[in-house]
Amino acid sequence: MNSSFPFLLFAAAAIPVLTAGAGVTVPGFSGFRRLALPGNSDSYLSTPFARPPAATALIGSVAGGTVTVSGINPWQPGRFVNQGGPEEETYYLLIVSGSSAGSWFMITGSTAVTLTVDLDGDTLNAAANDRIAVIPCWTLGTLFPGGLGVHGSPSPSEIRTEIVLPDFNAATLAGGVPKVFSCIGGDWVEVAEPLIPRNHQAILPDSFFIVRHRIPAATEFLTQGAVISSRLRSALGVNPASKRDNFLGLQRPTPYTLAASGLVSSGAFAASPTPGNRTDELFVYDNALVKLNKSASATYFYWNNAWRKVGSGTANFDNAMVFTPGTGFIIRKNASSTPPFWLNSPNY
Repeated sequence: MNSSFPFLLFAAAAIPVLTAGAGVTVPGFSGFRRLALPGNSDSYLSTPFARPPAATALIGSVAGGTVTVSGINPWQPGRFVNQGGPEEETYYLLIVSGSSAGSWFMITGSTAVTLTVDLDGDTLNAAANDRIAVIPCWTLGTLFPGGLGVHGSPSPSEIRTEIVLPDFNAATLAGGVPKVFSCIGGDWVEVAEPLIPRNHQAILPDSFFIVRHRIPAATEFLTQGAVISSRLRSALGVNPASKRDNFLGLQRPTPYTLAASGLVSSGAFAASPTPGNRTDELFVYDNALVKLNKSASATYFYWNNAWRKVGSGTANFDNAMVFTPGTGFIIRKNASSTPPFWLNSPNY
């Protein structure tokens, strides 16, 4: 990361270099943003920052979904595995350098010197001496501790704020069952389920969530954490027989135009043959619009070597600043049998 970048543009400040063993350094910066959440409205949000890494290391070798690391003091076996306890963290592995920089995988096993990950159909194409970081996922309890930034609910029958997590495994447009949570007595619980604390419900690093205020009062969401200085790589789900939605957020503290996002140049977003026959579509939402169950405020597609907007004729929207920090959006992929990957490079 270029330390001469004017970080005041996104209210960021330098933090100390993170280290983990001989020869392993992961320079980082921290930042914060304040997002207004209107009352009686849905806000489509994401996390523009990551939580600080719990560990960093160099890759020694890779075998399938298992990484052997070097340059560390041995870890406690099982240190980075969530065993299902209500207060346990969920960790993912982020490749920081090398040809696969930006790839991330959920950690399913760890020993003193290895990490096993869920490949989820992907391939771990990393090499010796590539740098990695072990990062805890954001959770309901770390994003909104004790209900900070939203409205606590007096009881299950009087919900004032809900947080909705889409069903990321839904393979069709009509399928999927979202999970809904509310904060009661300082603990996050799942709506219509037993009142068991779910404060450590994980939020995936490139996903969105909806904050739904059911009362008129607005709140402010303070999001803060570590800036990811490497490339980001996100898999987009597809269905061979039908269209499929991807509920995404870009984990960046700075805005991106459509052209600079890397969606088309990385091959993740397919061009349309005509404006009336759209292949892939991007749906964005206006969080300033006060409305529950709101529809997308704009739909974009790529046609004839430029980004276009539904309802705006042939106007070129390459320079539209669509991806703003902390917002969520949907990419609707056309039927396909090959999941593409979105590669996004830092613009700072």
